Amino acid sequence: VAAILRGKHKPTFKLNKDMGDTVVIVNADKVNFTGKKWKDKLYRWHTGYPGGLKERPAQAMLERNPTMILRKAILGMLMGRQKKLIHGFIEPRLKIYAGSSHP
Repeated sequence: VAAILRGKHKPTFKLNKDMGDTVVIVNADKVNFTGKKWKDKLYRWHTGYPGGLKERPAQAMLERNPTMILRKAILGMLMGRQKKLIHGFIEPRLKIYAGSSHP
């Protein structure tokens, strides 16, 4: 998915150009982890306030917003020196839906 979002599957790929395609993922609520990752894997973020480090286990993330698990995994594969490119152009082309239907 990450390679398609960047456009690396095209023969005309250039590193400094945005040539990717839109990717639609359905059934994101059926994502599965191996082993004890449902309890052990933690998603962390900071609110910006002192002492504002928040964390949530993967099972709670699935119950609250099942699309966020895939979104964080895919965008984590793309993170690098091109953060503006990812947030401005690539992230809007990633469409993730929890159910089997999409608009």
